[in-house]
Amino acid sequence: MKEYQRTTKYWLNPIYKFREEYWGLQAYHLIKPTYQITDDAVKVLQECDGKTLKEIVQQTGFEKSYVGELLNFVKTKELVIQSKPKRINKIITRCFKRPYCKSSPDGIFLEITHRCNLNCIHCYTNSGVSNIDRTKELSTQQIKQLINDASRIGVFIFSIGGGEPFMRKDIYDILKFGYQKNIEMIPVTNGHFINKNSILNLKNSGVGQIIVSLDGSRSETHNRIRRADSYAIVIKSIKLLVESDFRVFVNYVVNKINLSEVEDVIKLVKKLGISLFRAIRLTPFGRSQKHKDELSLSVDEYFKFVKLLNILSPIYNDKNFRIEKDEAFLGLLDPTFNLKRMPWLPDKYRGCPAARSFIFIDPCGDVYPCGYLNLPEFKIGNLKEKSIVEIWEDDNNKILKIFRRMKKLNNYCESCPNLRSCQGGCRALAYLKHFNLYSPDPLCIRRLSKVQDLD
Repeated sequence: MKEYQRTTKYWLNPIYKFREEYWGLQAYHLIKPTYQITDDAVKVLQECDGKTLKEIVQQTGFEKSYVGELLNFVKTKELVIQSKPKRINKIITRCFKRPYCKSSPDGIFLEITHRCNLNCIHCYTNSGVSNIDRTKELSTQQIKQLINDASRIGVFIFSIGGGEPFMRKDIYDILKFGYQKNIEMIPVTNGHFINKNSILNLKNSGVGQIIVSLDGSRSETHNRIRRADSYAIVIKSIKLLVESDFRVFVNYVVNKINLSEVEDVIKLVKKLGISLFRAIRLTPFGRSQKHKDELSLSVDEYFKFVKLLNILSPIYNDKNFRIEKDEAFLGLLDPTFNLKRMPWLPDKYRGCPAARSFIFIDPCGDVYPCGYLNLPEFKIGNLKEKSIVEIWEDDNNKILKIFRRMKKLNNYCESCPNLRSCQGGCRALAYLKHFNLYSPDPLCIRRLSKVQDLD
């Protein structure tokens, strides 16, 4: 067979990004499956830098037949290739490897501005057009330094939102810089600034994917939530982006107003040609807190919604389209979901990703565990004072300690057989509901099987 020939060489596939972790390696791709690699497969991949089978056997000390089996396996996963790529891929090495967090954030969400042309009722940041002090926002150079540091430590995704990110004049310069640093740059927009000129600028910036917010299948629903005549503009923007060969993702914040339109929205966006429909769990912070009675779903409504998505997913999912729930929904219907999916993964990597595999940065450079906990009591640091590397790797930071070593969960959680998998659920929702980080997620699965009140 060809893979056993002496002249055959192996390289890491450049479509994946590889980073060292406490348990081994993580191989990341935006669209394809992400792999967590352990044990002997790590040692083999570390030698896939143009070596032959014989050379890999010599370096690892494994039997030839065993190395051949491992190489065949990683080839089927598209992690290695046998033709020399134009760009030689290398594993990102990390000295900071801990059993309670990733070696680097998988993703950073940068809220680049609080300026926005809309005044949506479900906005968790109170973004808008008034009372915004632009002078406190991170400068272009400060953002580029952040991106440079993030690239160095192997951050995979850099989402840029707001507010409305396209209200900053330097947005394309920032996106292009991230692309040059080999980071997936994903702008998150309300769609109002998408036109032929912005399409050209996005292309020149190297952006391949973009997230657009849509709040209903009907104009009445979307416009009510956005408090503007916005629906037709968003639909036109999605069409233009798809026609221009961007991978378009749609964010759908589920709430009482748009709950009944879920399947209609999925039909609509699939017909429009988007790649991914992502259901977002409403978090009543910021302006959405003022409208929580109008927006917030009951526990039963949330579970019915998640069940509906589980029914619709196999119906509508195909090679070009996928329905996805955000991290806050994972495991709500099957609390052993994470345990069954990745049984080898250390417990502390499961559950809420805040400060463990994800970090949030506001327009002024303040760093928080997640965007829903951008409260003074949860501030980790500021980029004007320390780099993102220094902040992430600070083992002594009291906020990071709390989120990464959640040892004092409520007795209800501690006695739960599903604790290893869910780790108590969303910490932001728990804090909002109980003003206590160690309380159960208000959407705990056990609410359905027990009458017990967790409030």
